[in-house]
Amino acid sequence: MMRSKWAFVFFAILLLVALPAAAQIQVNPTKLDFGDVSVKSSVTLFIEVSRPANASPAEELTIEVRAPSAPFSLERRGGALKLAPGGSLTLRLQLKPKQASQPGKVIGTLRLKTNDHKKPTTNVALAVELIAPQIKVTPTKLNLGKIPLGRETISSFEIKNEGNKQGSIKLRSLCKEIRVNPPSFTLKAGKVRIVQVRVKPTQLGKLQCEVVIESDDPKNPRITVTVSAEATDTSARPFSDLSPEAEGSELEIFNLSGHKVFASRAMTPFAPLHAFTLARNKLPANGVYLYVVMVRGSDGSVIKSAVRKLAVRR
Repeated sequence: MMRSKWAFVFFAILLLVALPAAAQIQVNPTKLDFGDVSVKSSVTLFIEVSRPANASPAEELTIEVRAPSAPFSLERRGGALKLAPGGSLTLRLQLKPKQASQPGKVIGTLRLKTNDHKKPTTNVALAVELIAPQIKVTPTKLNLGKIPLGRETISSFEIKNEGNKQGSIKLRSLCKEIRVNPPSFTLKAGKVRIVQVRVKPTQLGKLQCEVVIESDDPKNPRITVTVSAEATDTSARPFSDLSPEAEGSELEIFNLSGHKVFASRAMTPFAPLHAFTLARNKLPANGVYLYVVMVRGSDGSVIKSAVRKLAVRR
């Protein structure tokens, strides 16, 4: 009788050893992917932690939650958690990226530590793809040099979206002398757009103005391009600085009193003085005179060189 009793006890112990013990805690999910999230957004997801009813030992299990690093955060605050067999709790995990976060893949780990010596740590893998436009402008300074007063000059700069999300762009000039085209557009990730800048001075002297580029780039929502130029009086420009878009040149000679004494025309723009037809019988007498060279543009405009001295000697 005693032998059969001990045999039964031995068989029960053997059965307990052979059967796998119930898991102390169950975590669902063990991988949490937030997907594509804008850096301006905030997302909350949930993790369920539970214990089977037949978990051993029967006493409460102590769970210490180690919060992940930014941009992930755990809403629950306080010390260790207690979880009895058959019990469950919900952890609220939040994603709060900063405005200046770099777009791209971000990973993290949520760690649950227990007083179970068989499995003291359970990890939950976290992942998110932060998306945002990244707007880059090249160049940020445009110097157009000398511009004839009232004449329009065209330049340009480049806008590129180096981010992983489409961006919205708006442009505006801070002065009436400068216009930009186009004034607004959307720009897909990885794409480039050329912006045209039209400058037309309304008064003589130096001109400096800013073109403002505003976008939904969270890191650089406002970028400026500085445009500078110098408006000049075309009637007093040196002959060498005149526009090459010309059809012909005219020479006028004046005496020192300012009376015109000679005129001639050359078909070549910016012709040197010897290229004009200087008929001897029409040239003024020997002496010192003043002369001006005029250039006629293809648009019908006339530009005069500076007044210079001319010596006539036969």
